[in-house]
Amino acid sequence: MRRSYSARLKRRVLISSDRLRFFSMVFARFWARSRARFSVAPIPIRFSFRMLSRNAAGDSIEMMSASFLWRGGKKIVLRRLRCVAMADSIEQRACPGVPKWCPGPRFPRAPISAKLRPAEPFTTGDPMRVTAAVLYDVNKPYSVETVELDAPKRGEVLIKVGAAGVCRSDLHFQKGEATIALPAVLGHEGAGTVQAVGEGVTMTKPGDRVILSFVPSCGHCHSCESGRPHLCDEHARTTGKLYDNTSRLHTQAGQDCAHMGKVACFAEYAVVPETGCVPAPASLDFPQLALIGCSVTTGVGAAVFNARVQPGDSVAVIGCGGVGLNVLQGARLAGATTIVAVDVKDPALAFAKKFGATDTVNARTENAVARVQALTGGGAHFAFEAYGSGATTRMAVDMLRKRGTAVIVGIAPAGDTAAIEPVVLTRGEKTLTGTYYGSAHPRQDMPRIADWVERGRLDVASLVTRRYALADINRAYEDIDTDAVGRGVIVF
Repeated sequence: MRRSYSARLKRRVLISSDRLRFFSMVFARFWARSRARFSVAPIPIRFSFRMLSRNAAGDSIEMMSASFLWRGGKKIVLRRLRCVAMADSIEQRACPGVPKWCPGPRFPRAPISAKLRPAEPFTTGDPMRVTAAVLYDVNKPYSVETVELDAPKRGEVLIKVGAAGVCRSDLHFQKGEATIALPAVLGHEGAGTVQAVGEGVTMTKPGDRVILSFVPSCGHCHSCESGRPHLCDEHARTTGKLYDNTSRLHTQAGQDCAHMGKVACFAEYAVVPETGCVPAPASLDFPQLALIGCSVTTGVGAAVFNARVQPGDSVAVIGCGGVGLNVLQGARLAGATTIVAVDVKDPALAFAKKFGATDTVNARTENAVARVQALTGGGAHFAFEAYGSGATTRMAVDMLRKRGTAVIVGIAPAGDTAAIEPVVLTRGEKTLTGTYYGSAHPRQDMPRIADWVERGRLDVASLVTRRYALADINRAYEDIDTDAVGRGVIVF
């Protein structure tokens, strides 16, 4: 009986991966013998493979590609592996030896040909008119008005925004504590539905629910190829714009608007890179998915992916806002036994108890450093600074025991400094490190975090305590500096 197209393609991928492994080893041995014979210097070399096949429509497609770094004929280090026959590309961190080729489920449940066929591109030439919150100047309120949004270009996606988080990072730009080109449409913590796609988009299609990543990796810069897509160099180089260094947003007067984080979700619709669209489960609502796009991933990731908290460790978390609450959850998930929440607001400390804090300290009424050292038996193994200031950074270092680690999670205002004595780090062998976006790989780790939420290991629904319409965005940011707890969300 003739096998189905899907079954034949599965077999071809397995055979091709074995062939790729075989040819890589043959090449390594050949080069080693040639180097010995001709006295070639033992320099590292890099070589790549691509394998092509045809889909059900007869189109030529790339099934798998890989690039290797070979050192001295002994070890082959995988630099990048992409298996297009799976639902998403696979990016593995560099590791010695020939790796396991296709970790996890090898093939999607849906027909493979459907996964590989690009969606129909959105080609209308007229800009959309959408309502957005535009920031024209620092220390001024947002202007909620109609702006023009261009159609997505190649590799871009049009998103109908479902929810956007009210994050303090946006407030930094509004207060002038961080810089962005103005006018700008802010909003970086969001989720929504794919409305249309530009030319060449294969990772998503109209109708998909997605979480928006505010660091959509380019995939080819040094950071991306080194396994750190959340630190994408090309994203930083084109900050405030999309990857072609242009804007899709324009005011009615014809001014270009900056896109915060290539997301700009304080608007009814947004155009984003396809790599910034992370598949989202249908069981979670948009406010929960929006928080996974920033505060949940940043906080949980700081404890789980960056610090790698171990069972039995003691943890102190300074700042119990949206990010700090998720650091608490991450520490609890990792098995920490003593988790101390530090803040200056009693309502925030009481709220922190719901998310894993075993003890609380009000830094306004107590000596926070001495209290944490007493609660943890001499100092915390890990102290997380989740507020964003030089003073709280110093506090985090002082709370540590010997060989402890202070992790800076919060975004401090530009120009702020921390008065830390280097001898404290030296004699106590303390470590001071930073983490951005929870040191997560958004396309890999956000679905994992969403799964933890679905299984009840993380509580995201309770984090959402305030809901606003876009027209109320200025009131939403006024509420941040009150005693309100949890996270505010703009719902569309």
